[in-house]
Amino acid sequence: MIALALALLMAQQGQRMVAPGPLPRAQAEAMVRTRFAVLDANSDGGIDKDEAHAAAVAAAAALQASPGRRMVSDIPGSGPDESWFDKSDADRDGRVTLAELSVEPLANFDRIDSNKDGILSVEERAADPQVRTGPRRQ
Repeated sequence: MIALALALLMAQQGQRMVAPGPLPRAQAEAMVRTRFAVLDANSDGGIDKDEAHAAAVAAAAALQASPGRRMVSDIPGSGPDESWFDKSDADRDGRVTLAELSVEPLANFDRIDSNKDGILSVEERAADPQVRTGPRRQ
């Protein structure tokens, strides 16, 4: 799967990669919507277990096909781990909606935005211990 610059926002565990430059909240929200659209393969407004599994399989295949490149496995749908699905499915109806998928990444955004100006600066991201700005080590 395509590893979006959503790593900062979509992390559910571990360290995250960060795109350079400032990140406005509107852009972060757009990134979540884009990721949701990719994961919602049948465009029915919800990601079901089959779609989550298909995304995980595709991500694992992409990772295997690119041995020198590491995928960001904490981004929902971009790594073989599907645990994000159960964490995101707040109402336990077997589907993850855009609202449910948005909760954690936007909460992370708000937490990191220390001056509450709606823009994550390079400095704010660098100050957060869970954000990694360098390349991943093998």
